[in-house]
Amino acid sequence: MNKLKQNPIMMLIFEVYSANNRYVYIKALMVILEGISPLFSLFLLRYLLNTLVNQTVTFSQIIVNIILFICCYSSVLLCRDLLKVRLQVELRLTIFVLKKNLGMNLATIPYVESERPEIQNLGRLANETDNFSIIFDSFGRILTELITILTLGLVILNEQPIIIFLLLVVISIRLAIDQKNQKIWEEWRQKFAPIMRKFDYFLMILREIKFGKELRINKMSETVENILSDLSKNYNQLTTGYNKILLKNNSFLDFVLLIQEFMLYLLLGYRVLQGLLQIGSFSMILASISHFTSSCLGILESIALLRNKSLFIKEYSQFKRKSQKNTSSTASSVESIEMIEFRNVSFMYPNQEKNTLTNISLKICKGEKISIVGENGAGKTTLIKLLCGFYQPTSGDILINDLPINTLSKTDFQRLIATVFQDSQLLPFTVKENIILDQHLDKKRLDDVVKKIGLEECLNSFPNKLETIVGKELSTQGVDFSGGERQKIAIAQAIYQDSQLIILDEPTSALDPIAESELFETLNEELEGICSVFISHRLTSTRFSDNIFVLSRGELVEKGTHKNLLDRKEGYYSQLFKSQAEMYKG
Repeated sequence: MNKLKQNPIMMLIFEVYSANNRYVYIKALMVILEGISPLFSLFLLRYLLNTLVNQTVTFSQIIVNIILFICCYSSVLLCRDLLKVRLQVELRLTIFVLKKNLGMNLATIPYVESERPEIQNLGRLANETDNFSIIFDSFGRILTELITILTLGLVILNEQPIIIFLLLVVISIRLAIDQKNQKIWEEWRQKFAPIMRKFDYFLMILREIKFGKELRINKMSETVENILSDLSKNYNQLTTGYNKILLKNNSFLDFVLLIQEFMLYLLLGYRVLQGLLQIGSFSMILASISHFTSSCLGILESIALLRNKSLFIKEYSQFKRKSQKNTSSTASSVESIEMIEFRNVSFMYPNQEKNTLTNISLKICKGEKISIVGENGAGKTTLIKLLCGFYQPTSGDILINDLPINTLSKTDFQRLIATVFQDSQLLPFTVKENIILDQHLDKKRLDDVVKKIGLEECLNSFPNKLETIVGKELSTQGVDFSGGERQKIAIAQAIYQDSQLIILDEPTSALDPIAESELFETLNEELEGICSVFISHRLTSTRFSDNIFVLSRGELVEKGTHKNLLDRKEGYYSQLFKSQAEMYKG
């Protein structure tokens, strides 16, 4: 069974079955009904022509037999049509479940992997969720056509065995050409993916509201239009080259099919003239050959499509394997954070030649307030991503309660952390839902957090207050909050979560200095006794911190309290603080 599931096509069938087994059962019934339905019309055709030509039965008997044929055939068609309606309902449900499963896998790809262009290409290919229905329909079509081929093949074999040989020769040629075309597509498909990823990204820029001002004022739209035009030209050039190769192969196939038609009419016509074949049988064989050939070509087309889409399934399975579900039985659970230690940690991004962080050693104890400061590009955000488990150190160790972070259950550890990144994203839900997320609603605590963070006055200006929807992506009643208001909502979210470690990465970058100072006063009170880490290149937060770590060009150059670091008159921190103070005075 495990070996069977390793086959890309069978893997999809098992996945579809687990998503919605009713769809599989209904599809199986459809396959059988559609496979046998051509027989009714063929036998009716032979019966009518033979009886009319030979006049072996009365007209009333013909009418009765036709009515019986029609009743049987109508019953099959009615069952098929009823199943089709139900199948569409089940298909939508199946696609919904499969898309949800894919979305969850996309969300659990290791962060460092998700930033790599080749993984983004793989993600785009795996996200072609319409392929699920295409592949399953193709597999169903193969089974349907096989049933048709077996039944019609017996009919043709009984009447004219040599015709089967002729048909199989032509089908073999068609199969060889299709295999050749498939290999060509496998080579060209990888060339299309980077172009389409870029094309989709720049189309997204034109659609996104956040780019609206720059598109209009800074003439960014002209630049994007030029890029899209260049990408379209590149895509058309690739498509033209690909189609020229296919045209050459398919032209030869059309010639072979013409030869087949000529041979069939010559053979059957000769046997009719010799009196060896009745008109009814002649017509039935021709129709059977047409159906037989059509079914064989249908199978070949479906096989080619499945081979094409099996690349999608392989990419989909590769993408799933990248997911970050820590199911290892050796992963240690973690229920609290007592101490965090970076021990000689260095980190280099993929495809880079220089470390972003070099030989960082620091400790953070439970309940401490820590500030990590430095100029832009010093490595502050990278350090936090390492702490959150998004990246693994290039060298050195990160220890949580004296245990290496890579031996811990990532799910357990990350549940103990709340973060506010400088580009924090909010969901298009209500403000209340954004703050509480999956936590139990404590109305008193929620109101208290909103008031202390400074959101109360803003929310009271809207009729729905805490029920106000963030953004207009899903509702015309939504509100586009300012950058500072969105940061406050994100901070309220972090505080409400009651986490053991709160990380605030440039949490006040969109606030003015007065609002920033007031907010840090509030945070100092709210985070009392909670391990918290502030990241900033502005030093407003440092006077509340128990310890300060100063980064410069990826290295830890100083550490100590605000007072101790200021006393070092020539120190980097002291110079940085004085520089910012002079800027505000000026």
